[in-house]
Amino acid sequence: MPRGRAVPVAIAAIALLGLLLATAFASSAQAVPVFESRASSSVPLTAVTTDPGSGLVYAQEDDGTGYFAYDPRTNAWHGLESSPIDSGNNGGAAYLDGKIYIAYTNNEDELAVYDIASNSWDTIENPLEAGTGDIAAGNGVLYMVEGLKFVEYDPSTEITTPLAEPPAFVSDSTSCEEGFEPWGGLQVVGDQIYGHQGNSCNGFAVYDIALDEWFELPYPAEIGEEGPVLGSAYDPVTNTYYTYGPYDGTTLYRYDIEGESWTTTTLPFEVDDGGMAYVALSGFEGVYMIQGESGTEFTRYGEPRPVTPPVKTDTTAPITPAPSCVVPKLRGRSVKGAKKALRRANCKPGKVVRRYSGKVTKGKLIRTGPRSGKVLPAGSKVKLIVSRGAKSA
Repeated sequence: MPRGRAVPVAIAAIALLGLLLATAFASSAQAVPVFESRASSSVPLTAVTTDPGSGLVYAQEDDGTGYFAYDPRTNAWHGLESSPIDSGNNGGAAYLDGKIYIAYTNNEDELAVYDIASNSWDTIENPLEAGTGDIAAGNGVLYMVEGLKFVEYDPSTEITTPLAEPPAFVSDSTSCEEGFEPWGGLQVVGDQIYGHQGNSCNGFAVYDIALDEWFELPYPAEIGEEGPVLGSAYDPVTNTYYTYGPYDGTTLYRYDIEGESWTTTTLPFEVDDGGMAYVALSGFEGVYMIQGESGTEFTRYGEPRPVTPPVKTDTTAPITPAPSCVVPKLRGRSVKGAKKALRRANCKPGKVVRRYSGKVTKGKLIRTGPRSGKVLPAGSKVKLIVSRGAKSA
């Protein structure tokens, strides 16, 4: 090769290599979960929730009556009409049908109800008859829990329905009471409700709405003796339950619902009893977290979003529908029978998980994961939840 062309060619090769490396590093960076500092609030906050329609985040002043909304698009907080109830020692909130219901840990008599459209308040009797910050909404009703008491409340009919007693969460800690502490969290995930005990205790469980039954789930030893505090959120895209703690700690706890596993990462600030909410607003997706009693800092946490590459199709070829795995109804079946039924439905038997159940005979199927009726690609693995029988006292 003539000398005159060697240098330009070498430079071009180096430039191309640099571009490829830069692209690779950029792709790698996008896959890393990140915290993004957002505008601080004017006062410490509690009782965090979001309006899924507008994407606005709502929260009440901690130990006060001030009420605020945060707009992710403008990165700004603004004041609203004050709550008729002082939040005292924290609270929890849930959005349902244009209204926000706030339960307080030190108020067993009333809930505060904020009407978003009219920027006005009302109060209703506390259906749990106990102070708690553990409140969630789903399926047109509210769910509340404290200790061993768990109820469903329908605001449209004002009917309160007692539900199955939660696990006692027996532990070696003398500071943890039986069942859910008032400073924990609940999240409705389809036909299940996940919840953590809170108050720095390590209980965690899932409630099956159809069965009206709780199943205790383990915390891994590496999380440590001190666990999460008040506040939780659910990201439907990554199918992850979030909470944080311990008191004056900097740990974000993430529970992968599908994988049934915990991971942790470090928060950008210390937390106390606080709150968080998932925002689905396009371009501003993520879990928004307050600092709680510890301060006024505010952050957004974003997980990598699954990216599906475009698929090229041959429009000239006849289209043959691909076989699908349609999860069959398997409740009450034996493991052997369930596996046969799955194979006949173009599915693959997946992990077998055994849980205590007082309603399903030992060795029989409680449910599948995903649930029956779910349509999946052919060959998809389906988890089998099998009864271990009733838990001895």
